[in-house]
Amino acid sequence: MLLAVLLVVILALAALTIKWAQVQRAILEDTIRGSQAQAIALLANRIEQSLLSALRTPFLALKNIPPLSVEAQRLALTKEVFPEVEQVLFLDAQMQLHSSFPPALTEQQRQLNRWLAQRTRLEGIDTEAGDFILHTFVETIDRQTSLFAVQRVSEMDRSAGWILIRYNLTVLNRRLIAPLLTEFTAKQGGVVQLQDNESTWDDEALNWPVGRVLPGWMLMFKPSPQGEAQRLSRERTLLWAVAAGVMVTLLMATFAVWRELRREHALVDLRNRFIANVSHELKTPLALIRMYAETLYLHRVTNAERVHEYLGVLLHESERLTQMINTVLDFSRLSQGMPIYRLTDTDLHATVHEVLDSYRWRVEDQGLQLEVALDDAVPAVAHDRYGVTQILLNLIDNSLKYGAGGGVVRVSLRTRRDGVELAVSDRGPGVPEEEWERLRKPFERGGDADPASGSGLGLALVDEIAKIHRASFKLATAAQGVGVRATVIFPLHTVQD
Repeated sequence: MLLAVLLVVILALAALTIKWAQVQRAILEDTIRGSQAQAIALLANRIEQSLLSALRTPFLALKNIPPLSVEAQRLALTKEVFPEVEQVLFLDAQMQLHSSFPPALTEQQRQLNRWLAQRTRLEGIDTEAGDFILHTFVETIDRQTSLFAVQRVSEMDRSAGWILIRYNLTVLNRRLIAPLLTEFTAKQGGVVQLQDNESTWDDEALNWPVGRVLPGWMLMFKPSPQGEAQRLSRERTLLWAVAAGVMVTLLMATFAVWRELRREHALVDLRNRFIANVSHELKTPLALIRMYAETLYLHRVTNAERVHEYLGVLLHESERLTQMINTVLDFSRLSQGMPIYRLTDTDLHATVHEVLDSYRWRVEDQGLQLEVALDDAVPAVAHDRYGVTQILLNLIDNSLKYGAGGGVVRVSLRTRRDGVELAVSDRGPGVPEEEWERLRKPFERGGDADPASGSGLGLALVDEIAKIHRASFKLATAAQGVGVRATVIFPLHTVQD
């Protein structure tokens, strides 16, 4: 059921991801279109600024020159410096033609000059205003399109009249506009053109006005289909790569959730088994304690020797019960990070000897023999007596469960070059090497163990206590390849270290 829900979630997320990719593609196309529109707008602004600069410069050269004292030589020099200037007309304050350069030699030329003065008045320029603005308009004369600019002669004196300059638009285009268009095409690709108001309109192209200088004219930009397709292809590839990454991430997250759920399920199962096993193990000593206590309470046994024997059983079983409870409680505290051990520089030899003397009965009660080999000259190491007791009891208990058929449980303590080694070994059937690492984990038990025996916490607790002592805990095959040998190597350090 859970996998079905996860599958539905993945499919829904996949559909949302595809929809997102489609929306992002549309947004991307609009973004590209907007970027191109912004680029053509910037180009139009550059063209206008370049033309305005070129148009103003001749006016600055002719600024404040009284029309009656205009020197032909100076005007000719202006023509040489500014090849785009074709004609200069001087108008009075009412925009009536005063003079021109070159001078009108024929009647046709004089009529053209008068017409230009009249055309300038038609532009609606306020002759009474005190502004010094450059006004432009475009006209086609003798099949040649020209750009005209008009401005006052003087900023201060409005009666000084006006200057009207006719520019060769072809020269302006070649010198100023064409390089900008070429530069733009090299960066953006496609086709960009400067079009007048009579050109054919293209709905698929981007158009932007340049009306500040060329009234009615437009910049037309048509992106290259191939370049546009490549750009969109690259961007689409990136989008789909992102979408694929999102899908892979979702799948990985789903797999991680599924695996974590499986682990949680397995952990819950292990805990349930642990509770069942512990409950079973608790019942055995409790049943014995109750049986012997009830026998003594009812005075069914009067022989002093038998009474002493029964009291010994009660003591041993209560100690066994206490050890089981302590194992569970200690592991729970260690799992929560609670400090329960205090390391001191006591004699490790004495600690191990006292534990073995106190709990020898646990081995002999199983009909086994306990062999002890403790070096006397063991250096002092920092350890906790209760913690070492827990290590020994859990290792001995583990040998009793899995090595009972060997008849002997051996405990040794010796000095090594890298520390002090405490070892517990048996001569039972042993545990396969591939099981060693698994048995060190909580709630894990050997494959040959009684399903209702043990809590699965013994070796995990030993491992945790060893880490607190900076010691290393290992499982290995015992001597002659028979049984299991568990070793805890304590480093040679004291509390001050």
